[in-house]
Amino acid sequence: NGTLTWTFKASIGTVGTGRTLSLATVDADGAYAMTDASFTIDIVAAQPEIYSASIEETARVNVPVTLTAVTSKDVTKIEVYNEYGLKMGTLSQTYQDTDEGREWTVQMKIGTRGTRSFVVSAKNKYGDVSGSVTTNAVEVTI
Repeated sequence: NGTLTWTFKASIGTVGTGRTLSLATVDADGAYAMTDASFTIDIVAAQPEIYSASIEETARVNVPVTLTAVTSKDVTKIEVYNEYGLKMGTLSQTYQDTDEGREWTVQMKIGTRGTRSFVVSAKNKYGDVSGSVTTNAVEVTI
């Protein structure tokens, strides 16, 4: 019937809702002409992932302790909650990218003695939060 059907793939590098792509044609001389064809889509970020988290086996009350975690490379922040669901503050968060993902070193203080464990999740720059993992137990003494 004289019409052509084209299939193409596009890569859009920024997240956003209501993103509109318009189509243009190029003739044999290389001249571009805009068409009436367009479509609107929402671009969502990849869901951040956390693979593991562990903490030192012993710690002292209010003395810095190290928590380590491995996440996907799109993670920009680690969130730590105690076993009661209260958010823990962290002193510092650094990471190094490896073949396995992003390896985090998190420094924090624990203010209560006893056998403790923590729930750790990861957040990307868009605010999306991963599932969570629970650390091993840490024995906190005075």
